[in-house]
Amino acid sequence: NLFSLLYSFLEDIMSETDEIGLSKMNILMASLAKRQSNEEGDLYYPGDIFKQDLDIALNGLNAAIELGVSDLRVSNIDSLGAPVKMLQPMVGESSVLNNTASIGVGPEPFRTEFRLLIKGKGDQVEVHNDLVLGLGLENVGMVLELLAQIAEQPFLNFPLQDALNLQCWLATVITPALDKYGIRVGEEDSGIVLKDIALAVAEARL
Repeated sequence: NLFSLLYSFLEDIMSETDEIGLSKMNILMASLAKRQSNEEGDLYYPGDIFKQDLDIALNGLNAAIELGVSDLRVSNIDSLGAPVKMLQPMVGESSVLNNTASIGVGPEPFRTEFRLLIKGKGDQVEVHNDLVLGLGLENVGMVLELLAQIAEQPFLNFPLQDALNLQCWLATVITPALDKYGIRVGEEDSGIVLKDIALAVAEARL
């Protein structure tokens, strides 16, 4: 069927290497990143990612604090080592998929950078820190076991023009039942569940 053909094509790309030993999957990663940020290999999310105002009263300290994360940039997502394994079924697990990859392989590290705002004002203290923080990682190996249950009809009617749209794929995932507090009820393992994850980092730099 069509999905098997598409996955076979993707699997061939994930297993192939370029002239310096990196995965040819990087061609696709660079293309997707350029569509988002107009820069090959980089994802950029300008503006506020997270913002929270807090009022603190602790041991006589009364302060209003503002926390914020903004201007997130993820660089060199096209630094995948070979081979890459994605969405591989696991023996004895009907809905669990194995994903194995290494990133930050090659001359440039995988890097994340963001702006952090910490602003506070109280009776005896005033703080205003606006920082740009970055983390560079080299040769990051990751093994991830993911449970993913997809609704049949949205999957069978999935439009091909949205094949590279992550939001459209997420819309096909079964939505777990939640109570009024947002806690799962009924079957715990439904929708998307992270079953297991292992990370190994050769070098990290701030």
